[in-house]
Amino acid sequence: MKRIIALVLVAFTLSACGPQLEALKTAVKFGAASVQNPVTKDRLREVEAGVTILFVGLNAWRSSCVRGLIPDTCEQQIRTVQIYTMQIPPYLKELRRFVRQNDQVNAVVVFNELTSIIALVKAKGAESGVNLEVAR
Repeated sequence: MKRIIALVLVAFTLSACGPQLEALKTAVKFGAASVQNPVTKDRLREVEAGVTILFVGLNAWRSSCVRGLIPDTCEQQIRTVQIYTMQIPPYLKELRRFVRQNDQVNAVVVFNELTSIIALVKAKGAESGVNLEVAR
């Protein structure tokens, strides 16, 4: 009985940490970059594929909103998410350039910032009841 109560308490505690859990899941999925764990061309491709899937999910969300298939509050929710999604393409462009030049210090910084933005977009989507899971 004590274990069940403890499990329920842990679940409630973790449910309040949605954005932090999304960031953790994204970091685990793509792996945090560091000088010891550099951004390779393969890792860049993984992030690019994840971003592509993320944008497909966002476009489906927007299409459903435009068609009136989901509640009217979706417009404001999408506007909120767009603030972050507009930051992704410039970061991705910079990341490609740094990986091409093998500038690992800057690539690590941009990679970690990009994965943070992806996690934030997923968390905002989850708050709105939309699953924007980035598959790997």
